[in-house]
Amino acid sequence: MFDDPDIPHHPKIFGVKIGSKYTVITDGETIRKEVTVIRRRPVDLKGNYEYNFSRQAEGWSDSLYPLKQGVPRNDSLMSIAESIKLTSAYTEWLLQDIPDKAGVVVCLPLIRDHEGLSALKTAIRQSTPAEKGLQFFSEAWGAALGTLPIREAVGTNVLTMNFGSSTVEVTMHASKVLVESNVYTFGGSEIDRRLINAIEQSHRGTKATESDARAIKEQYSWTENNDVPATLSKEGAKHELVIAGDIIRPIVSNAIDHLVHLIRTQFLRSAEMSDPEAVGSLQGSGRGYLVLCGGMVNMPGFAKELYDRLIEIGAINESVILAVPEDGVIAPAIGAWKVGQVLEDARQERNVDSWDRMVDESVDTE
Repeated sequence: MFDDPDIPHHPKIFGVKIGSKYTVITDGETIRKEVTVIRRRPVDLKGNYEYNFSRQAEGWSDSLYPLKQGVPRNDSLMSIAESIKLTSAYTEWLLQDIPDKAGVVVCLPLIRDHEGLSALKTAIRQSTPAEKGLQFFSEAWGAALGTLPIREAVGTNVLTMNFGSSTVEVTMHASKVLVESNVYTFGGSEIDRRLINAIEQSHRGTKATESDARAIKEQYSWTENNDVPATLSKEGAKHELVIAGDIIRPIVSNAIDHLVHLIRTQFLRSAEMSDPEAVGSLQGSGRGYLVLCGGMVNMPGFAKELYDRLIEIGAINESVILAVPEDGVIAPAIGAWKVGQVLEDARQERNVDSWDRMVDESVDTE
């Protein structure tokens, strides 16, 4: 059970995070983690298909990642109808065990494509009864609520960065009111691609995949700058190699510098136009939180290095507290579950049939 003294514990409340790489579901007692991937194969000439999901679908040449290649992307080659069909198949499989009369809060990445966002939410609505209510929240805000005690999260300034596979989603809230949100096309996959290039240049004839690079990155510690053993392809055969920490470190360092620059010169300037007092507090001497979530923060030392560089350039002050969850991937689902508990408490107090909509933190754009 997640420890937050301000959170009740009603049954049949589910928090869900659907990310571009991983999907997580929790009921407050158990956590289920899946890969957000589908494999579809024709079974006849009539247009019928067989579907595989998560780890059974991962790694094939025809694997489809619906939140990368389908619904949310403006440049997708899929039609929106095809995207809906694929995403509906995934969400139906994912949510099939959620019982009747449940309450479900779903955290989604920041999606700018209105049509894609609507299609994704339609697929989710059709996949679960959610008789107590169904709410949508941003993944970054869910991550903040899953990392901090909810009383702290809604009562101060919170700057959140959520690292996805291909993007970094950044939000700022002042006393739970959204000040600014944006998504930057720079995430773990970009680091993986740069790491592949560095490995292939330093080990001539070696071929590395994004999966190889991800595995190497996940074994690397910024704190220790350790060398990482790896099994990579060379001249058609597998070879045991050691990837030096000094190859990995500059790539991660450049990624941190790039993100710090974006936060200082773009994000906080936009936020200042919306709420100069909140940004002034964050950069002056006011108290607040920097919440870092997503797969990248599981690298030892990464979060602290990013925090220190933000302080160094004056993006935040030293009174701002760094908050990192135990697992950056599951934090948004925990936050979603907490929100569901609060909503269910309010529903029972008001004696109504279903949850009221919470517009200010919702990712609804309809």
